[in-house]
Amino acid sequence: MECPYCQSEKILKRGFDSLQDGTLVQRYQCKDCNRRFNERTGTPMARLRTASSVVSYAIKARTEGMGVRSAGRTFGKSHTTIMRWEKRLADQAQNWSPPRTSSL
Repeated sequence: MECPYCQSEKILKRGFDSLQDGTLVQRYQCKDCNRRFNERTGTPMARLRTASSVVSYAIKARTEGMGVRSAGRTFGKSHTTIMRWEKRLADQAQNWSPPRTSSL
């Protein structure tokens, strides 16, 4: 792993951030530029507190024809949140790869 800001490979692990579902995301600190970041920095999921799997399921439901408000009710999120996820992923579609999920 390298620093997304200065591309240095001199990084230290500095604890974890917890997402809404309890998933832990590793935090890092660069020894050269002294900036902190996590494993989601620089990806479409950066700064989101929701698990990747929830975002992925919501976007899949929308592509299958589910309405925005219906998707919001199903996943326990606001319809505006679902629309923001769609916009964020559309803006960065080349960087998005949904997480592997087990079959339901």
